[in-house]
Amino acid sequence: MPLRFRPFLLAACLLPSLSLAAEMPRVALVLGGGGARGLAHVGVLKVLEEARIPVDCVVGTSMGALVGGLYASGKSAAEVDKAVAAINWDDVLNDRPQRQQRSFHDKQDDWLNMMDLGLGLSDSGQMLFPKGALGTQKVDLLIRRLVNGATLNRFDELPLPYRAVAADLENGDMVVLSRGDLAAAMRASMAVPGVFPPVERDTRVLVDGGIARNLPVDVARGVCGEVVIAVDVGSPLLTRKQASDVLSISDQTVRVLTQRNVDEQIRQLAARDILIRPDLGSMSSSSFNEGPMAQAAGEKAARELLPMLQSLSVSEADYAAWRAKLAARRFDPGPVLAVEVEPTRFVNPSILRDLLDVKLGKPLDLDALEHKLGNVYARDDFEQIDYRLLPGVGGHAISLSAREKSWGPGYLDLGLGMRTDFEDDSAFQLSAQYRRSWLNRLGGEWKSRLLIGEARGLYTSLYQPLSLDGELYLRLGANVNSRGVPIYLFGERVAEYRQTRRALRFDIGSTWGRWGQISVGAERAVSRFARSTGATELPDERLNEGGLYLNLAYDQLDSARYPRQGSYAALELYRSLPGLGGLVDYRTATLDLKQAASFGRWSGLLGLKYVHTSNEAPFEFTPTAGGLFNLSGYHQGEVRAERIASAQLRISQDVAKLTPLLGNAGFWGVSLEAARIWSPVLQGLDEGPLLYSGALFLGSDTRLGPAYLGLGYGDTRHLRVYLSINGGF
Repeated sequence: MPLRFRPFLLAACLLPSLSLAAEMPRVALVLGGGGARGLAHVGVLKVLEEARIPVDCVVGTSMGALVGGLYASGKSAAEVDKAVAAINWDDVLNDRPQRQQRSFHDKQDDWLNMMDLGLGLSDSGQMLFPKGALGTQKVDLLIRRLVNGATLNRFDELPLPYRAVAADLENGDMVVLSRGDLAAAMRASMAVPGVFPPVERDTRVLVDGGIARNLPVDVARGVCGEVVIAVDVGSPLLTRKQASDVLSISDQTVRVLTQRNVDEQIRQLAARDILIRPDLGSMSSSSFNEGPMAQAAGEKAARELLPMLQSLSVSEADYAAWRAKLAARRFDPGPVLAVEVEPTRFVNPSILRDLLDVKLGKPLDLDALEHKLGNVYARDDFEQIDYRLLPGVGGHAISLSAREKSWGPGYLDLGLGMRTDFEDDSAFQLSAQYRRSWLNRLGGEWKSRLLIGEARGLYTSLYQPLSLDGELYLRLGANVNSRGVPIYLFGERVAEYRQTRRALRFDIGSTWGRWGQISVGAERAVSRFARSTGATELPDERLNEGGLYLNLAYDQLDSARYPRQGSYAALELYRSLPGLGGLVDYRTATLDLKQAASFGRWSGLLGLKYVHTSNEAPFEFTPTAGGLFNLSGYHQGEVRAERIASAQLRISQDVAKLTPLLGNAGFWGVSLEAARIWSPVLQGLDEGPLLYSGALFLGSDTRLGPAYLGLGYGDTRHLRVYLSINGGF
């Protein structure tokens, strides 16, 4: 064949495929916002792939930006489904680090049962608040892992051109994100105001795009949309009857504003465009546990529109070629070339040194890096610890960003406690603690706590590590406090005394990372014991005290409030010495052991405690028992003896899962308790018999603290009703 005819033959062979390409319109996929309802997008993607419908670009808002970003990064619908199904939403949305990861020193404030509000107090006295009710440390790392840490000059370089839609917090304008850090763009589009902190990008502060463009049809049209497939998963408007309180009215206001911009976008759809609206009923935007139902609804809605969708279908060969092209364009960061750390404001940057231990010249070990990030985040100094992959020639550099809390380094914790047995014992407690961290480069810390209520007082302490890891530290503390001491005789409350005490204490100790500590210390105190109400033969007295302490402790419980896993052990020994100013030579010893375990929704806690005082000890220092979970059949503090050995077995079942905004769990359970006493004091109990009690309770582990409604009964043959919120003060 003459050479001059070959181009014409080649053109003739290509003509059918070129004609087909010319006939097929460019398709834009628009995935709207809706929180957990947006998981319906995964079902829609499955149907689009089964129908062999290639898309030319993806535009998403909020959850649509997350699902759309995964699809645009080259993942198939099956891969997106697998990635989403593997997410533990309860864990990801609960941004508190695991308690076992935190240092022993930081964990000790958990026993104070302060509210989990995360407030700050500036040096000028201004109250500071977090930028969101929930942190995003886990969310950010999850998204970054899902998109392989992609950072691009333009999102058009992704396998599918992609846009994430956010809103400018200052003026509400729509912001279309089309370049740079892909994970940060996706997270900005999901930053629900008041729930998640906003994302700072360039000169703007960005929040969830739903308030500006929840279904960005016009954006997609401008990117590639000759035909638009739009998926609307927004929440329906509430009825007048449903919008009946302040929360539902606020929710309705947001829904109305969002629905208006959605309706405006829907009016822009042309005849060839396709609108998919999954029937999600009244599913909440926070009901991530209903993800499978949402996916099924998305799949069903897309299948119902298959006759329209199939007009965009291509042959199996063409679709396979399209998928192969996407796979070839997936982002591959390559080996690590360098590691950079952004500077910190007040936290010693040396605590980030472990993060620099990344093997250069090899692909990034994500598991190892995320583990190290988690350990540093558990120090509770940072709002977020994140990384970015900066592309380079033949690989990438890692840029580590440790963003300190904007409401620190001065923190304010508030506490509320109340309890009643609807008989003799009713008490309340208000507390406030100010903590100023990083007084110096070794992590010096000052704490002051004020108590008002059943116990009143002021505590202050200065903690100074002698090394950055806290292996050796000094602590100086002082306090002035007053507490009630009830007096019982034969089961009847006959009087109440108050103990007022002023003390100065010095400790030297060593912390063993997150596991435990040992410390020795000396204390000098003056106390007064005086009657407030009632009549007994106990005299008022004033006592000078001085003595030495030895403390050993191990704490690996997953929660101080409602433990489900882990162990706890503490031993405290005290010797009052006349040489240190004590008027009475006496000794006390306390051994406290706890073991928690869980099996599915069931949890068990076994506690053993032994408290011993020598018979020379003043009355007010003798150990007590009584009250909810501590011989529940007896009054609070009714049992008093020189020695008490007690045991408790508590079994509970989680029956409700609270949102992270409110707490962790609602539960019910039973508690079995027993105690042996030696040398009882005043109350008329015999030394020999075993004391026993039990309790049936409903409870909730809330952000305010543990709340209980319980019924106690025991060898007193008296049923007691308890209501308690942080009642162990």
